[in-house]
Amino acid sequence: MNNVALTGRLGDDPEIRYSQGANPMCVANYTLAVGAGKDKTAWIDCVAFGNVAEFCEKYLHKGMLIGVTGSLDTNTYTSKDGVKRKSVKVVVRQHDFLEKKQEAPKPTPSLYTDPDGFMAIPDGIDEELPFN
Repeated sequence: MNNVALTGRLGDDPEIRYSQGANPMCVANYTLAVGAGKDKTAWIDCVAFGNVAEFCEKYLHKGMLIGVTGSLDTNTYTSKDGVKRKSVKVVVRQHDFLEKKQEAPKPTPSLYTDPDGFMAIPDGIDEELPFN
């Protein structure tokens, strides 16, 4: 079984491309910074296709903490200098947000004028108070 589950931060905004042909497909590439022990970081290359890649394009940005599930894909190739190399990428099937979106500050209600947060009593209300 080839399953991978990672938690990390995006090293940069995803790189988005579209394949050529009659039915172009969205492809997203990005690097995920994952803790790899004491004071170490592993930089994991990730790729997403189709709807998953379109999700990356719309919602993922540098520095976000996300969870990724997918599978490992290995490729062997020969570099320009004739050396055999191997690359490993995670083919992403799903993303999960692991942080809340930054919330805007809440406005202070206009009734609270006192620095301690007490409400100002409007003029003419004395007649309606039961303890007068």
